Amino acid sequence: MTRAIQADKDDHMPFSTAAWCYGVLRSSLLLGKVSIDSVTSAHYPLFSQEQGAILCDHIKSMAEVGYGYSRQEAMNLACEFAVQLGLRQEGTLLTDKWFYNFLGRWPEFKVQKPRSLEVARAKSATQEAEEELFL
Repeated sequence: MTRAIQADKDDHMPFSTAAWCYGVLRSSLLLGKVSIDSVTSAHYPLFSQEQGAILCDHIKSMAEVGYGYSRQEAMNLACEFAVQLGLRQEGTLLTDKWFYNFLGRWPEFKVQKPRSLEVARAKSATQEAEEELFL
């Protein structure tokens, strides 16, 4: 980006040519209108790859023991995790856009509606059966 701006200013190269030569979008070269220090190329994910893996492992392990998080619960959990890591201030919420971008980065997750308990399992889940299991 900086080289494209310099080529336009110093070499009097048209900004469309400079954008093509340096692989920058023409629309991102707002020459003379925006300071180069304020221009960013992309939004970065909230969590690093390792931090995202920790969050994913937790969500997967909870689902395996029978507690699947809803979308809102997962967002609240991620928000608390970000506050704990010092990535966000307390009281700020994550958006649905963040959630769906997170799902895109971790394709093994999917949003599903909860299924009802099968009749046979519901009938066998009596207090006596539970006491026998946990004694």
